[in-house]
Amino acid sequence: MPEQDFTASSLHSFLQKNLLILDGGYGTQFQSLNLSEADFRSGDKSLRDHKSSLKGNYDLLNLTRPEVVEKIHLSYLTAGARILKTNTFNSTSISQTDYQLSHLAPRLALLGAQIARRAADNFPEKVLVAGDIGPTNKTLSLSPDVARPGYRAISFPILEQAYFDQIAALDEGGVDLILIETIFDTLNAKAAIHAYERYYKDFKDCNIENLLRLTPRSLDEAQGRSEQPSGAYGLIREHGSAASNAAFRQNSQDKRKKKPLWLSVTITDRSGRTLSGQTLEAFWNSISYARPAIVGINCALGAAAMLPYVRELSRFANCAISCHPNAGLPNALGEYDETPASMSSVIRQMADEKLVNIVGACCGSTPAHIAAIASAVKDLPARQFSSADNSLRLSGLEPLTLPAENAPFMLIGERANITGSPRFASAIRSGDMNAALVIAVEQVRTGANLIDLNFDEALIDGPAMMREFVNLIASEPEIARVPLMLDSSSLATIVAGLQCAQGKCIVNSISLKDGEEKFLAAARTVASFGAAAIVMAFDEQGQAADVPRRLQICKRAYKLLTENNFPASDIIFDPNILTIGTGIPEHAPYALDFLNSLPLIKAACPGVRLSGGVSNLSFAFRGQNQIREALHSIFLHHAIKSGLDMAIVNAALIRPVDSIPADLRELCENLIFNKTPDATDKLLDYAKSHSSQKSSATVTTTAWRNLELKERLIHALMNGLNDFVETDALEALKVYDSPLQIIEGPLMDGMRKVGDLFGEGKMFLPQVVKTARVMKQFVAILEPHLKKGSSSSRKAGRVLLATVKGDVHDIGKNIVGVILSCNGYEVIDLGVMVPFDKILAAIHQHKPDIIGFSGLITPSLHEMVYNAQQLHKEF
Repeated sequence: MPEQDFTASSLHSFLQKNLLILDGGYGTQFQSLNLSEADFRSGDKSLRDHKSSLKGNYDLLNLTRPEVVEKIHLSYLTAGARILKTNTFNSTSISQTDYQLSHLAPRLALLGAQIARRAADNFPEKVLVAGDIGPTNKTLSLSPDVARPGYRAISFPILEQAYFDQIAALDEGGVDLILIETIFDTLNAKAAIHAYERYYKDFKDCNIENLLRLTPRSLDEAQGRSEQPSGAYGLIREHGSAASNAAFRQNSQDKRKKKPLWLSVTITDRSGRTLSGQTLEAFWNSISYARPAIVGINCALGAAAMLPYVRELSRFANCAISCHPNAGLPNALGEYDETPASMSSVIRQMADEKLVNIVGACCGSTPAHIAAIASAVKDLPARQFSSADNSLRLSGLEPLTLPAENAPFMLIGERANITGSPRFASAIRSGDMNAALVIAVEQVRTGANLIDLNFDEALIDGPAMMREFVNLIASEPEIARVPLMLDSSSLATIVAGLQCAQGKCIVNSISLKDGEEKFLAAARTVASFGAAAIVMAFDEQGQAADVPRRLQICKRAYKLLTENNFPASDIIFDPNILTIGTGIPEHAPYALDFLNSLPLIKAACPGVRLSGGVSNLSFAFRGQNQIREALHSIFLHHAIKSGLDMAIVNAALIRPVDSIPADLRELCENLIFNKTPDATDKLLDYAKSHSSQKSSATVTTTAWRNLELKERLIHALMNGLNDFVETDALEALKVYDSPLQIIEGPLMDGMRKVGDLFGEGKMFLPQVVKTARVMKQFVAILEPHLKKGSSSSRKAGRVLLATVKGDVHDIGKNIVGVILSCNGYEVIDLGVMVPFDKILAAIHQHKPDIIGFSGLITPSLHEMVYNAQQLHKEF
């Protein structure tokens, strides 16, 4: 490996010539050493008396037993690895909070980077060090409280700052790459990417001394040695004073270059989605703006189960691809069954198919696995790829990818807009979020490919409402599957939405009306969250109305944006659809000028897309719905031919042009193309003579209400529909002999079907949580009708849950708890880091029917085995 500091570009070139080997799991290796609680406290006086249990906090070994960490690094290097991950997966203040060590997180990250750097630099061959950043045990896209779907346990700014501190420390420690891995929530990853970009933009202002809060004395105590430290550990000592820190910074400015970014996602179930519900391509569309040097898949799955997803990723990722699977899935004893031979044979198949540039292993793997992988892929070629991609890549839970050529036309639902929909405005003003969500659902059901969200009204707190509504949408998979267009004149409101959306959004809008400086500042903010931007044909002189002005403003904006690294594929010009039929002669050519400007803008600004707000066209005909529908449909027909790529419109009101009566179509085209001066009058005359005709827009979305009661109950559960819960529950009370029959009959039938579909990969987690929420609503209505003292007075059972000692990862436990509680179980949650004696005491106290243990890292499995063995002895 050449002696050089890689940029993303040079790393791309290198990885297409060399298939590199990543190291394996660290938890497995630490567990094999049978470390005691004392090992996690040694050498630091403050840790000796620390109240919380520290065993299992393996990042802490960077401070207390660095030689153990370095030995594991060396074992992987000897096995054939040429990329080392730092032992810093949990070195954020968020992850360390559960150990009450949040203040130590940056120091642990710095030490972890320096230990890996020392191991790499002392090895005879060139080795890359990847600063390892885990996902934390919080999620920005899911609520931990079933009763509050809009609630989040952490905010984007707080998580982003935790990542910033970790990245600063890793970079200070000398890593070659920044690896954000085990991504189960793309919004968490976007917070880490935001921190990464901010750090490398502002690192000169990053005060490492304040961040690490180190003093010479505390460092001597931390190292537990009186002699002068050397090598990597000596570097820590040098940071002990402000003067030495400043001197080091002055000496290291030349090496302080932006490190290439590596992102690795975790596919968690058979539906091929992340825990937060995104498909693999939706994930890529969400994070590709960061231009990662490497994207990969790790954890959760064994090599064979991961293979199809690696194939899928290789179809659209325009960068290097990595893969580090688990050594299979844990068996009943908490052991991993995938042997070095079986794992390496599948990874060899990946290399044979030229799918990968970096291969390694994750949980349960050992140096033996890495040695087998290195041997299996020896001399096999790396994947080849091109960095060119001119597609507009948007996403919700699912991808919306628009290629540069022959892309389908996109409809942007306009009704979730407080300024454009009285019904939506009324729901928002009254605080009826369920009614507002129904409107958004209707837009998707009637054909909208994206949803426009706007809360701009004087008496509404725009940022707070945008934040609340986007969070609520995340709990509604039918809406969340499509991308969002965040629509506001307030940048603060836009940012509030971007901080809550894991998908790739469109921002509507930015413009030159306040000058170039503010325009570019807004564009940089939009780009920092990976969003595309609607750019209005508007400058300091006002709105463009004719063809020359439209073209002039768009060309100017395009030049400014592309010269400042804003991708052309993320630029969507809105050349202003203006109102026609007003009776004012100057307005007569507005529609025709818009149509004529479209091909000219595309020719002058390669790679851009074009959009417009169609309802603006027909404001002069308010109240004349039939006329407005026809105008919109006919105008869109011609605009698409001229190059329009998307439009903000009520999708339910768009009709096939051939279905519009010929006489009405002719009148509309006369107005659109400014053919006759009396076109407006003739349209109004037509409206008067056809006033009895109703809008064609009525679309029935409640046909399922015609089903039999049992089927309605099951349908409501399976689709997470709560509009008729009370109606159907009360009807069921009249039909069934008892409330218990309803719960144990159709409701449980529905939940069993949900479970089957989830197991088959045909439903994903957010959908399951939504069905559980509807089940809870049914049970809440039925429960008062249950007879007192009946067998179901009723809890389905009592469940005791705990994240075992040594682990703070509790997201899976929390989700299980939510679903069980929604299905009538009494859930007793003991929290995280729970030792066996506390579990045993809780068992004796609560006498649960079911006991559930939770954990993520390898030691958790061994702790579970120990707990199970003790329970067998006890009972």
